[in-house]
Amino acid sequence: QECVSEFISFVTSEASDKCRGDKRKTVNGGDVLWAMKTLGFEQYCQVLELYLAKYREVNKVDAPDAKVRPDKRPKLAFHD
Repeated sequence: QECVSEFISFVTSEASDKCRGDKRKTVNGGDVLWAMKTLGFEQYCQVLELYLAKYREVNKVDAPDAKVRPDKRPKLAFHD
């Protein structure tokens, strides 16, 4: 638990620094992926990019005031 919390803090801190540099206040999935690549975790990014794309597809927002459905998660099949 402690190691996972430290990892999440490490990655989100890097993503947050990028956002501050870009003069933004919100960290998004792309920022987290950028941080992971920057920190040397690029081997995990391909599957996370796929997941993020599928998540965005499932939670597509057509109208500006439409709500995103965070309870809908894409199903991914992993193959060796």
